[in-house]
Amino acid sequence: MSIQAPRFSIEDKKIYLSVTSEGIYDSPTDLLDITIQVHQKAKETGIRYFLLDFTRASFKLPIAEAYNLVRTYDLSMPAFAGSVAAGVYNEPSREFVKYWQEVGCQRGYTFELFKEISEAKAWLIKQVK
Repeated sequence: MSIQAPRFSIEDKKIYLSVTSEGIYDSPTDLLDITIQVHQKAKETGIRYFLLDFTRASFKLPIAEAYNLVRTYDLSMPAFAGSVAAGVYNEPSREFVKYWQEVGCQRGYTFELFKEISEAKAWLIKQVK
């Protein structure tokens, strides 16, 4: 875990979970911690739509960790099955996040990336079934 772990919040918006984070993700443990808590909230609520605002967070991890994260979804996070996520990230994190999106989509998840939170939210709401 990094010296100062990233901060995040998870808010139940009834039709989607809003996840906001800030700080530096420089340890796979940091990324796993937030993922476990989001998964727990998804299990509790039955919600499988996620609005991810990571515009004030940076990912300083090897790109392989994006793959490992998606494998974790597959192996031990069944509440993420069939999930739909709209995410907004900062430009320095784009390569890591783009790879996470590609791997996730290949494994059956729906992940879309946006430059503005308003665009991400509008797209996500249209996906709710």
